[in-house]
Amino acid sequence: MHIKISESFNEEAARHGIPLDQSRKEYSPEFNRIWTLQSLGNSLRDILGEDVGAQLAMKSIAIHRTNDNQDVSISDIEPKKVAYIVDQLKHPKEVALLSSVYRNIFYMIGVLCNYEQRKKNLTNLGLTKPLAEELMERDRKESGENGQQLEKTLQYAEFFISNSKNNIAEIETSLKRFVGLIHGDNGLTPSPKERGMFAAYSASLQSACLSRQVGAAIADKEGNIIATGCNDVPKAGGGLYEPGPGDLRCVFKEGICYNDKYKDDLKKSVVRVLINEGVSAEEAKKLAEAIRSNTRIKDLIEFSRAVHAEMDAIVSVARKGTGQVQGAMMYTTTYPCHSCARHIVAAGISTVYFIEPYEKSLASDLHDDSIAQEPDSETGAHNSQKVAFMHFDGVSPRKFTKLFHSSSSRKTNNGKAEKQIPDANKKIPEYLDDYIELESRVIKRLESLAPATVIS
Repeated sequence: MHIKISESFNEEAARHGIPLDQSRKEYSPEFNRIWTLQSLGNSLRDILGEDVGAQLAMKSIAIHRTNDNQDVSISDIEPKKVAYIVDQLKHPKEVALLSSVYRNIFYMIGVLCNYEQRKKNLTNLGLTKPLAEELMERDRKESGENGQQLEKTLQYAEFFISNSKNNIAEIETSLKRFVGLIHGDNGLTPSPKERGMFAAYSASLQSACLSRQVGAAIADKEGNIIATGCNDVPKAGGGLYEPGPGDLRCVFKEGICYNDKYKDDLKKSVVRVLINEGVSAEEAKKLAEAIRSNTRIKDLIEFSRAVHAEMDAIVSVARKGTGQVQGAMMYTTTYPCHSCARHIVAAGISTVYFIEPYEKSLASDLHDDSIAQEPDSETGAHNSQKVAFMHFDGVSPRKFTKLFHSSSSRKTNNGKAEKQIPDANKKIPEYLDDYIELESRVIKRLESLAPATVIS
């Protein structure tokens, strides 16, 4: 059953007296439709919480199940094997709620499409390029807790699919494989890309950086991992600090982030300059804080003590002599910063796969002559002598061990391969005799909230 969350927005908005957003009226009906739905979603999150999309999806699921069991009390319903496709989640809190209630029977699939293709899809609906870009940016990340956070939400997917190549057959094959993994089909093992990203993710867990954990892995042309790295503080003699005596990473040295410390020192310098120019102390502090918070000063990364994960991996190859990076592939949990990007280009790496975007990176602006963002084919970038920066597709490293670990017999007593079938029990069992009750509580809260008084 297909559940499109936005289809519930109008009904829910009417119940709470939320007017349609009239702040924008463009010539494009499609722009107005999408903008209105985005605004309704934001208004509903203000009233019902950031996870309202998940609440509405659960309500639709419960209604469907109840309609199929009209003569059975809710507590006695035995759910049938139904696949509910929820389209689409826009906030991490929505993922959190669905995961909390449905646990291992909830799977999130992240559908990836490159920027230019998404813009083309919208312009094909009659939008100008500026209007298409405006909708995409609003969808990607809005300011405020209740705004749309699609980019951040996407990172919680268990499985990623690339829709950039407009190849339906390939998408179908990928989805069938994922369903097979869920049900424990025999013989399904990690692809080279999945192994590479899992190695990067595993390396990231070693990082004690106070800003974020990032991991990277380098694989040779045959897919063999030749180096891994994480973002952390280097130590004399080579490598990074490890847990134990003499560990002088930031958390143990002074317990502060040095990058933040020196950016704050820079703000103080701005205050002094402004005061010397005749600005009052109070006004100087306000201006300096505005500069610190609203310009690229807030994004400076040069004062960090940590070596970045990508650089740790590259330097590790040089230090240990474990392989050759020219023509190799890199897997990184986060899109490389512009500093790492130029070293990746110089090292001769051919392709970079990443999961999480990195807003502070200027890689695509500074090195558009050497980097191809999501080329139409993975060989296209090589033909143009550019390094391909690609979204990762496949099993998320977060689900790697659960989906690829074999917990049942792979062969019969006479040695024949055991083939799991799609309607068999799931590979990761979940005993959810209480999820209908949890679902009911969420819906009861959703329905019991008094309609808000809206002043237009």
